[in-house]
Amino acid sequence: MCGIAGILKREALSRQDRGILTQMSRALVHRGPDGHGSFVSGPIGLTHRRLSVIDIAGGGQPMIDPRSKHALVFNGEIYNFRELRTELESEGHTFVTRSDTEVLLRLGTANSLDWVSRLNGMFAFGLWAEGDRRLVLGRDRLGIKPLFYAALDHALVFASEIKALLQHPDVARSANIERVPEYLAFRSLAGSETMFKGIHKIPPGHVITVSQQDLAIRSRTFWSRPSPDPVPVERPARDVRADLKSTLQRAVERQLISDVPVGVYLSGGVDSSLITTFIRSSRRDNPLHTFSVAFDESEYDESRYATSVAARVGATHHLHRVTERDYVDQLQRTVVQLDEPMNHAHTVHLELLSRFAKSHVTVALTGEGADELFGGYPRLHIPLLAKRLAWLPTVVADGVRSVAHSAGYRRVVKLLESGGSERDGVVHGARFVPRHDFDRLYPAGSAYSTPREQVYDQLSQAGLSGVARILAFDQQTYLPSLLSRLDSASMAAAVECRVPFLDNEMIDFSLTVPANLKIAGRENKIVLKQVAAQVLPPDVVYRRKNGFGTPLPSWFRHRGGVGAYLDLLVDPSARTASYLDQGSVKRLVTEHRGGAEDHSEALWGLLALELWHRHVVESAPIDECPRDESEEEIGLEPIDFGSPFGPALYSGALV
Repeated sequence: MCGIAGILKREALSRQDRGILTQMSRALVHRGPDGHGSFVSGPIGLTHRRLSVIDIAGGGQPMIDPRSKHALVFNGEIYNFRELRTELESEGHTFVTRSDTEVLLRLGTANSLDWVSRLNGMFAFGLWAEGDRRLVLGRDRLGIKPLFYAALDHALVFASEIKALLQHPDVARSANIERVPEYLAFRSLAGSETMFKGIHKIPPGHVITVSQQDLAIRSRTFWSRPSPDPVPVERPARDVRADLKSTLQRAVERQLISDVPVGVYLSGGVDSSLITTFIRSSRRDNPLHTFSVAFDESEYDESRYATSVAARVGATHHLHRVTERDYVDQLQRTVVQLDEPMNHAHTVHLELLSRFAKSHVTVALTGEGADELFGGYPRLHIPLLAKRLAWLPTVVADGVRSVAHSAGYRRVVKLLESGGSERDGVVHGARFVPRHDFDRLYPAGSAYSTPREQVYDQLSQAGLSGVARILAFDQQTYLPSLLSRLDSASMAAAVECRVPFLDNEMIDFSLTVPANLKIAGRENKIVLKQVAAQVLPPDVVYRRKNGFGTPLPSWFRHRGGVGAYLDLLVDPSARTASYLDQGSVKRLVTEHRGGAEDHSEALWGLLALELWHRHVVESAPIDECPRDESEEEIGLEPIDFGSPFGPALYSGALV
């Protein structure tokens, strides 16, 4: 796990460009405190910050192969690299290191990109092909690892995090105000845009190629969900359960590969508890460390379930209690770390948990992705029920919706707002901010949902329907935001988080599971819970879903602690005042503080935007870390690919 960055120009990099590359590298030091290296050859500059996980002695980057004239920077893990290496050795390739990076380098070619689809792992990479004078950038199937880029008139720059791109003087810190309504409603942006104008993310499952000659960007999909899904084979539910159990077990075993200590982020929910149980069955004699967060607010504290599961499997459990004071002390640092507005309030304690876990492990497995593959969210019932309400007269629906709103039944409100449309149920059912709150902030209306409606329509045109379409929609819109916050929060502490549920084999298997074993009636994630019930107690498997919540409703109701931040929203100098109706914002704050209504979702989105404007957008470009005295400046002479950097390959800093 690492941080990568690079610059490609039409002409050779200048001394100034090389200084910028150094600044980009320093901005990523938290992602890779164990080593660094840079490569410069004519128009291309690559830099890498290393978190050593596999082949600690020999896996340095950038990695260069003089025979193929390829140079590579890579972030992530390739879990099937040993099998791929065996294939390459049978074809006559020899290897200098034990790393997955070298396997990726040997596979890579700019002429054919079919090799990318063979990678089972989480990855983002930059591959320079000297012969073709072409840069290839790629990102894994579902976007576990991030990769951002900015296309300038004279250069293309890319990096693992936006903060590294902002070190370039020609990359503007300009807020993408037009997409704010979508962010407020959904907490993320669909598609490749970010909240910075001119900065894009490579979509999951894509590679882009950039030619030095014209810096033209060409995008290609190397993986997409089959359309339509494979027709599930008729088989007994017990066989599906057995296959799920064995598939997940293999995925967990693959993702335990490491030369450093591995632990688990254990929330006490079904998904992370299953991961913990399967790790223990694979490594019965090895110590296992698990980590969870506790709150003083009992309705948000799931620590007793995590403690119970850890004791059940014989793990050493570490509990980190997060108080409101801890949250306040960490909030601004997390805002700066994320680069974009914080989508989920629990990102703060996820970063705190990562910093806590770092003293024990470098790698942690999590349960991320299970809900999106197997239908874990209660809101997914909204579009499935929407058609049944199409007959309901508008006046009746409005009356019932008003009563449901007063009673706090938010999913009922969303269901009635769908107007009998599955499309509206899918798209608007995924909103965080209730429609009546959103309409107060944007009374003139907004096309904020258009990007997500386009995703839904594309899935429909591809032949997906029902549960398959609903899950595919979440995988393309909501899941990337969860993975982004997981990467940012964990890598801030130099912890590598792995997600076994998003292993290639698990993804492929999930597509073959019948819809009625995912969502049916009032049940969610049916087959996964059935498997969990074989190894976990009922109070863990069938309890109410919490979702790693944060006590924002109560914290926002008093003027101290987190609630004090709401004063920023009603201050005359509020940055959001330029595009939001301040009278409506003030009413939301007043009503929430007075206990009249719970506006915590809307207020969180507004606060995240305000803090982002103040601490990220308006911040002058900075060197994110002090200079490492052992760090060498990037060399001023171009690298000659014909030079012998070892027997066939060189890895590490080139100066």
